[in-house]
Amino acid sequence: MALSPEEQQQLEQFRDWWKANLVWVLLGAGLALGSVGGYKGWNYWQDQRMMGAAALYRQYRTHLEDERVQQAHEMGERLRNEYDGTSYALMASLISARLYQEDQQLEEAIRLLGWARENSDDPLFAPLAALRLARLHAAQQQWDEGLAVLADVSLEGYEGLVHEIRGDLYRQSGRAQEARHEYVQALEKGNGGEFLELKLAELGEQSEAN
Repeated sequence: MALSPEEQQQLEQFRDWWKANLVWVLLGAGLALGSVGGYKGWNYWQDQRMMGAAALYRQYRTHLEDERVQQAHEMGERLRNEYDGTSYALMASLISARLYQEDQQLEEAIRLLGWARENSDDPLFAPLAALRLARLHAAQQQWDEGLAVLADVSLEGYEGLVHEIRGDLYRQSGRAQEARHEYVQALEKGNGGEFLELKLAELGEQSEAN
């Protein structure tokens, strides 16, 4: 199964992260040679855990490539249950959430994106999960839940997108004044475009009609 451009970019970023993390693990293992046995044991356990997660993630990707989607979802559940603190579990959750969304299983997609948001402090993946989660809440007309998700999202370089999604939630829930404010903020943050201008124009027409 081919990856979307967004997932391909995420995978490349994940690979870069893994290369950097591997160096850290090896360095930590070297430093552990002069430390107490408990510290050595912790590093060994962490290393083994990452290896186990990597093996399961390879199986997850193999199922996807062979279009065995249900088996991939099951492997993703194993990753979340057995290796919940790893980026492998996070990546599987983001991909499976997209597949559930495409299959119109929005509650499952919301569950996985919520898990990814709550179980990661990664500066890229956690906010990405939150933005996607807010959009799904909007699709389910769960506007308060979507706004709550965005309350603490910080993604450098994408502040305008956060404002635009928040504006969408306000607009869809009938809070036109707050929506307009968010759209203006989005434009000021550089998240322009014809579609955003159309949203603002639509709000203006609604105000005149009222």
